[in-house]
Amino acid sequence: MDVINAALEAALATGSKEHWTPIVVNVAPATLTITHEQTEAVLCECRVRFLSFMGVGRDVRSFAFIMASAPGTFRCHMVWCEPNAAGLSEALQAACMVSVPPLPVPVPTAPSPALPLTPLSPAA
Repeated sequence: MDVINAALEAALATGSKEHWTPIVVNVAPATLTITHEQTEAVLCECRVRFLSFMGVGRDVRSFAFIMASAPGTFRCHMVWCEPNAAGLSEALQAACMVSVPPLPVPVPTAPSPALPLTPLSPAA
């Protein structure tokens, strides 16, 4: 999270909010989609299972996530949320829980009872 916080702080220090792209973030059970607020053009679409890290920055309005974009390649996306990033963080965490099915738990079975032996009839 230290690397993410440093990147968030550097981005916040170098740009002004007037130059930021207004976006809408949609979190579905399997996909995170970022669209341009006015044009509705898709700016980023990420399968939730490809998210490798996410977190809220030191400023609670900043949020970042890292996604795998190709083998060995990762992209960091930063989002400014008003009034805070709590809702986005919770929605994305819930989507991660849904997209990763729980591992099957072996259910212990009782040993099957032995078949009753048919008594042998005495030899005549």
